[in-house]
Amino acid sequence: MNILSKLFIACTAILCIASCKKKEDDANTKTPTSAGPDCRMRSFVHRYNGCKDSTIILGSSLDRITGHLRFNNCASGTPGQIIISGKTFVYDGSKVYVVDTSAMADRDTLIVDVSSQRILEVRRSHPLLTGQMATRYEYAPDGKLQRSITSYDSVPYDTALYTYSNGDIVMQVNTQMGHPDTFRYNYYTDKPVPANGYITQPGLRYGSAFIFKSTHLMKGVTDAQGMQTSLYSYETDSYGNITRVIRSDPRVTMSEDTTIYRYACAVE
Repeated sequence: MNILSKLFIACTAILCIASCKKKEDDANTKTPTSAGPDCRMRSFVHRYNGCKDSTIILGSSLDRITGHLRFNNCASGTPGQIIISGKTFVYDGSKVYVVDTSAMADRDTLIVDVSSQRILEVRRSHPLLTGQMATRYEYAPDGKLQRSITSYDSVPYDTALYTYSNGDIVMQVNTQMGHPDTFRYNYYTDKPVPANGYITQPGLRYGSAFIFKSTHLMKGVTDAQGMQTSLYSYETDSYGNITRVIRSDPRVTMSEDTTIYRYACAVE
């Protein structure tokens, strides 16, 4: 499975598409109100094995990201020297340019549908790559992502197919150079995706361009061997925004990472 496809699924279907289930036994979780202000994610902090990866989202508009700054000391998953990096987002009609502001200075060009802001294609260039990687996304008439095809210098090498049930992506099958790989996602069907904040905020890597959204909150991920690889729980604020996500790996003892989200809300 290629890195680009993994990032999309992680940020949208799992992280930002993404989703987790509400922690049922958490006594500190507030009950969401029936109606709240318009909220958008402003920053988040990811903690794993004592290290911290903090991102601040930039932009005067609640609807579009203009950039972000990242402060990361998670080298190899353990605390280390703080690395500061960032990206800027430039919106130009049917194109979105995502430019790395670090020394690597890689650049992604997104071709999007102007009305829906769905990503149709991502073209990525990088100083360490001699060629260009591109991923094309195909949608059904109802807007559901059906297939993505990743190519390197116009030669396809990975195809991903997506299967839905009850409004959620339940299976992703990748065929990379003829080798299939399957991921299955399961959800809490009694826990719909919140209307505000965390879920409506698109994958940070690609600014305000959406890929797809789930209808319900994700419970976990299963690999091709039927092994549960991830379990999710979360906490919300009084507006229904997801404020804390806890991911664990049932295969590994004491394996847990936490992401804390903060929001800016327009209160009338």
